[in-house]
Amino acid sequence: MNPEVKTIVTQFITLPLVLKVFQRDKAIFQGFKTKNVYLNN
Repeated sequence: MNPEVKTIVTQFITLPLVLKVFQRDKAIFQGFKTKNVYLNN
């Protein structure tokens, strides 16, 4: 894919889609809390 087409796709298709999904997920995870999470390496 050439760079010009890639930037157009990113600006006008990918970013609005991502924003819409994040707004939908924000409502779903509004009351979600993570407590006592321990990570072992």
